Amino acid sequence: MRFVVFDLEANADHPRPESQEIIEIGALLVEDGRVSKEMSSLVAPTPGRPLASLTVELTGITEETLKGAPSRVSALEGFLEFCGDLPLVAHNGSTYDYPLLLSALDRVGLPEPGGERLDTLELAHVVFPRAGKESVPDIRGGLPPRSRRLMDLAEHFGAAEGAGPAHRALSDAGRVWGVMSGLLGELNRDDPVRRAQRWILEITGHPWAVFCQPHIAELAAAYRPDLVEIIPLPPPSEQEQDTHDQPAFDEPIDEEEVERDIDLLDLVAPLTEEGELMTEGMEHRPSQEEMALQVANSLARSENLMVEAPTGTGKTLAYLVPATRLAASWNTQILVSTYTKALQDQVCLTLRDISHRLSPVRWTVLKGLGNYLSVQALAEELVWLDPFESGRIRDNPLFSDQTSDHLADHHLGLALAVVLGWAAETPTGEWDDLRDGWLRRRDATMYRLRSRLSMTETPGRARNAMEKRCFFVRALKRLSAAEIVVANHSLMLLRDQMTGHSPRLIVDEAHELESAARSAFTGTVSRRGLWRLLYMVYHQRSSGSLLHRYLGSLPSGSARDRGQVGAERVVRYRRACEPRIQDLGETLLEYLEATRGWSPGAEESLSTRVTRVDLNRSRWQEVTGALELLADSFSLLADALDALPVPERLRAGRSPDELKRRIINASDAAKTIAELCFRMADIDSEDLLEVALVCDLAWRQEEWRWEMSMVPLAVNDRLAEVWEEKKSVIMTSATLTVAGSFDYVAAGLGIGESRRELLESPFPDLPRQMLVVITGYLPNPSGPSLEEFAEVAPEEMARLFEISRGRALALFTANRRMERAAGYLKDRLFPRFTVLCQGEASAPELTESLRNPSQPTCLLGSGTFWQGIDIPGEALSLLVMEKLPFSSPDDPVVAARLEVIGRRGGNPFEDFLLPEAVLGFRQGAGRLIRTPDDRGVLVVLDKRLGFARYAPRFLDSLTGSPPVLKAERPAQCYRAIARHLGAEPGRLGWAGDAASR
Repeated sequence: MRFVVFDLEANADHPRPESQEIIEIGALLVEDGRVSKEMSSLVAPTPGRPLASLTVELTGITEETLKGAPSRVSALEGFLEFCGDLPLVAHNGSTYDYPLLLSALDRVGLPEPGGERLDTLELAHVVFPRAGKESVPDIRGGLPPRSRRLMDLAEHFGAAEGAGPAHRALSDAGRVWGVMSGLLGELNRDDPVRRAQRWILEITGHPWAVFCQPHIAELAAAYRPDLVEIIPLPPPSEQEQDTHDQPAFDEPIDEEEVERDIDLLDLVAPLTEEGELMTEGMEHRPSQEEMALQVANSLARSENLMVEAPTGTGKTLAYLVPATRLAASWNTQILVSTYTKALQDQVCLTLRDISHRLSPVRWTVLKGLGNYLSVQALAEELVWLDPFESGRIRDNPLFSDQTSDHLADHHLGLALAVVLGWAAETPTGEWDDLRDGWLRRRDATMYRLRSRLSMTETPGRARNAMEKRCFFVRALKRLSAAEIVVANHSLMLLRDQMTGHSPRLIVDEAHELESAARSAFTGTVSRRGLWRLLYMVYHQRSSGSLLHRYLGSLPSGSARDRGQVGAERVVRYRRACEPRIQDLGETLLEYLEATRGWSPGAEESLSTRVTRVDLNRSRWQEVTGALELLADSFSLLADALDALPVPERLRAGRSPDELKRRIINASDAAKTIAELCFRMADIDSEDLLEVALVCDLAWRQEEWRWEMSMVPLAVNDRLAEVWEEKKSVIMTSATLTVAGSFDYVAAGLGIGESRRELLESPFPDLPRQMLVVITGYLPNPSGPSLEEFAEVAPEEMARLFEISRGRALALFTANRRMERAAGYLKDRLFPRFTVLCQGEASAPELTESLRNPSQPTCLLGSGTFWQGIDIPGEALSLLVMEKLPFSSPDDPVVAARLEVIGRRGGNPFEDFLLPEAVLGFRQGAGRLIRTPDDRGVLVVLDKRLGFARYAPRFLDSLTGSPPVLKAERPAQCYRAIARHLGAEPGRLGWAGDAASR
């Protein structure tokens, strides 16, 4: 086999590879596994286009080096002649080398190379699906490489030694060949996982399949991956043990806890000045000890507590230390509920540390169903592959018609091979453990595959080898014996068999609980959800559908005959649902087009609410009629499912109870849909005081996707029911107060009587550490000047980022403005600073990049980035708030809440918009100062903070009362920032020029 491995070096003076210029080419001709020929050439740059300083620093190539180098045309012609029509291989070629090469060829009028283009980064995802320095050991205790970067992989495979200087084309081409050889050697191992991955690549016709050995094309029709063989169970000694380095779960927690007399001081002893945890660089924090004592007191006395712990308190340790010690002493279980998965992971890391440094803790973590891989769905996905038509995929209802395209087959084959390899390694089966951000950014296939392979229903008891490999079953198995259960707000609110029996509850990020409860208690009917249920009940080509399993379980004879009749009835009513789904979507689309002045051709999405005016329109009756017909059809489907006969004895020893459970789940889902549709159809003006009926339309994948949701406007009464079931509820956050009072948050959470503690900041020198600057010279970011503000805000951010030398986080209140600013800033600041934007990678990956001291970085975020981001030290020296975080009145739920407050005699701004904005402002500001040694500037581009009557409510809410500068001129702003950060005037660039005027 002959192919070419190559690498390109470019003048990195532009953020997009297509706009850069190649300055060096290195290539290797590989024949029968050996390098037979080399090609290396410098490339002369365009006259007058200087090399970026970053390029010179990385490569060592200078303008002097390139004097006399071959012209671009000559060098590229030589490369094309060297390659011919052979396959090309590059690392990260898909997003860098190939776009760079093709753009260069196009600019000089040369043809594209004719060979297949392969990317070893794809192969690295197949072989190392968990690569990353944050990865925990896999189920066998092994660790993957730190990353899939070329240098890290070369070091892993020993391909870095003697390869020559980094970031020189020929040397890096040699590294790519070494990495490729190592990856293929791993992929071609003779074990069940690798054999299955090679089979998938072959079946889907992926170009990497031709490098697989031994060649299995002739075996494709006979071979089938066996997940029982591929996915290991934990060793017998660990099967009742969590995967997080903790003791085995020998016995379940008693139903009746033993409330022994307990010394409160002993519960918090490790956090005292002489405590066991005050080692390894940890310092005693009086506020942390005080919080721990308050938590211990409330848990021991079965009281409710609200405690605001300012940034730096160390609240996670403050509640976990007394909680773990009390749970162990009383043989009880304590549930810790968080809002974000990032905080869940932080809690788990802290529990590991407590187990290691104090005494072993029996704990487990549980996330929502959709966070886990479904082993059964993975098995069904493998069945859908057609072994007789290489490059084609069987009909899959959740994939679009694009699956007939061979390139889509390749993407799906690669994604499936990655997931299969990960399933064989992951200790938890949680999607966050799969490091696939690059694949998801490059193509939507992995995103859609993950959606298809996620858990959708709570499994029953594991009865066979396949079901024992269910990751969610493993997680549930550890619950009954855990002293500490780490869950999220949604699971806690469901109060089912998973978390309902924990008598004591700690709610972290409690300021987000009301929003989480509103989402948890919302009922939604959507086109996508309805079709998902119908496919789950029956699909002609899905061997995993309920009816396929049902008919496959029935014994022969009269039982099968009766079952066949029942199944045909289910299919008949299932098919009757299909036109009702279509009718409701079309009716809703026509109604909104007629009543909202909305043009589907011009706008790709719409979110609106049903108002009292709508209820009085005659055309609304058409929508309610379509809702009632849809409800009737799903009611009949539920009846048909309920009528399915299940004999006491099934084929192959299958469980009748398990089959009944699946039928009941499907029937209950259909009944829920019918009930919700009837409620929506019957909604009246009085109901709109309690709920918002929200209609959403979006154009996705060549079709309109619609959904209708009933959103509760107040959740305090339902939350109060949860608190009544608990002996003790602890609520904590850095932001539970507005103007020093807990009343606003407590009312929304229905917490009622509770002790309330507002802790002092652990940073007594905050006025020295933090400066707040308000840019009073920018346009007002509201009303008619909003568009002007959106134009100039990115320009102002660029100047601010120059002053801070990167090391900045910018928080936005609208994604559209954030993405617009990102496009401008990437072009303006490259290559001096790396500009990253939310959505380009996972939140942990983005924050890790901001922490990287080797490359000054500016990160733009919105939504969840206003909280939960922890970047101590100089890496975050500048925090920019684009606008004050007022909720948009255009949001349907916000609009409904404002209307109800007004109808009940309240003040919508004072009673809702302002306190919510103050809480959000405090959360955002809390990202800046994380340790006693941090120093930073908060710049608010919203001039209203300098003059509005409500401005003091925001400024007075800041912990520590930092100094505030209301800058009327740019120079005043820039000088203050530079002075606070210790920036040298000579290094301020064009921002410095502005500051000097």
